[in-house]
Amino acid sequence: MLWLLLLLLFYNNSGKAISKLVLDYDPLMCTNVSCSDNEHRLSIDKMYMNIINPLSDSSRNLLPDIRSSKKYHTAPGWNEYVREAHSEARDAFLLWQCNSKPRFGPLCDLIKHTRARFKQCLRFCKSNDDRVRVDTLANKLLKRDDISFWKDVSKMNRVNSNVLASTINGVSGECNITKMWHDHYFDLINSNDDTKYVLC
Repeated sequence: MLWLLLLLLFYNNSGKAISKLVLDYDPLMCTNVSCSDNEHRLSIDKMYMNIINPLSDSSRNLLPDIRSSKKYHTAPGWNEYVREAHSEARDAFLLWQCNSKPRFGPLCDLIKHTRARFKQCLRFCKSNDDRVRVDTLANKLLKRDDISFWKDVSKMNRVNSNVLASTINGVSGECNITKMWHDHYFDLINSNDDTKYVLC
């Protein structure tokens, strides 16, 4: 019932807008099939926009602007583990769709197998998220792709920045924890040297 009401509103709004249009009859009355008059062309383009704009505005005012709040991001390891399976599943789907979507037979079996493989690869990526991230970082480091490596490290630090420990061995506070680790490693490395550095 709502769609009928929207249709009536669109009919009324667009009818009012189009009734105000003034048509230029000169290009419409032109009998030359291969007319190359620039004034005629500009006039036809203007007339087209004068018809399309009120129709667009009438429909735009009826429906609210709905934008999805979901932000999709690629799963870590997509290129290494999932992309090929996704491509095969998509090709099989398009082939199945072009052949009238059969319910049985080799094309139906093909789409089932490729879709199952794609879902399995995606589940593997999601369940082994941390391992896949670390493997990706290791591969970039081995390939000496320093820019991508440090870019991914900074992304991971931004995402996980809220999970840092606030207390270590009873010591809390950023400055105190830094001093504790400094003293610990200083004692390990320089057991003979008595020099201490002020950190905070």
